[in-house]
Amino acid sequence: MQIVRLITITFGPLSDPYKRWTFEIDNLKVTTIGFQEQDKSSLMLVKCQRDCTGRLNVNQSNEITVPPEIVLQMDRAIESAANLVSVLQQTKRVLRAAMPPVAFVPESDQERKWLDSTRGLNPLGGHFFGVRYNLDIELQSALLDRPDGVALMAEANAQEHPAGIFHELIRVFERAFALTSTELVKPLSTFLEQSGQGYSEDEIRNWLVEIRHPATHADRQDFYVVERGLRPLVRRMTQAAYDVLLNKVEWRSNSTSRRDIWKPEGGTAAPRGSTVFLTKKLATFEATVMDAFNTYPVNLEVGIKNFIQNDWWIKLTNDPGKVADTANGS
Repeated sequence: MQIVRLITITFGPLSDPYKRWTFEIDNLKVTTIGFQEQDKSSLMLVKCQRDCTGRLNVNQSNEITVPPEIVLQMDRAIESAANLVSVLQQTKRVLRAAMPPVAFVPESDQERKWLDSTRGLNPLGGHFFGVRYNLDIELQSALLDRPDGVALMAEANAQEHPAGIFHELIRVFERAFALTSTELVKPLSTFLEQSGQGYSEDEIRNWLVEIRHPATHADRQDFYVVERGLRPLVRRMTQAAYDVLLNKVEWRSNSTSRRDIWKPEGGTAAPRGSTVFLTKKLATFEATVMDAFNTYPVNLEVGIKNFIQNDWWIKLTNDPGKVADTANGS
């Protein structure tokens, strides 16, 4: 049995040699199978294929399960290829999971019969929730004594990549309490715990120490954090940053005193957005819908029907379009 990983990559404009390519990375081939030039960008569909004989199974719902290490190796190869193009062409790159995120290639009648006996693959993983806040213009008066905090929050909002958002939000917290990230753990957790939104010292320490250091430094340790390790955090961190910016009494102080200036109409009440809350009847929730392996957001705007090969076996147990519509509702 073979498994095919399918990823879309958006670059800026590319020169001809970079529009279609094959890279061999860690004994895996990453190949462009579709390319489209768009307005000031280039969109490509790439595949990486490898053997997974004897590694597949089904869960209690008779859905196919794929060992994470199989997909992780392919994802690293695809990311390495995307990074090479990004560096050599001096352009950004955005990776998204195609839909379907994988296909299977049976190499015998027995393998095809086994695939046919299953319900297929659930193409979707978790969702990372956030809220689009409806902030009253009168709140400007509450921000007059902290223009530096407003500037840093604006910097965070200007970022499109999770790493950029993460770093700017850390600066909002540091500026608010006039403390380094390590010193911030206790006062920031004490402040946020009072909001009743499920923050804990463990969660705050994870942001400020366990994730921040490998997300900021790459000098001594082999381990470092990139996009996939930051995306699950930034929506909830943004929620916390707005709470700090608007509700902290003493700006540029380690004080944990709060004021009742603003309450979000909704948000997340647990790490990684596993639980949500409402304080009003209506809130505009936004969700990042992840692929089956919780690695990349799904790309529902790119159809790959014309690129599906005859020997690929595909059966999905969930309609990603319906799930995405539900996740982005009010």
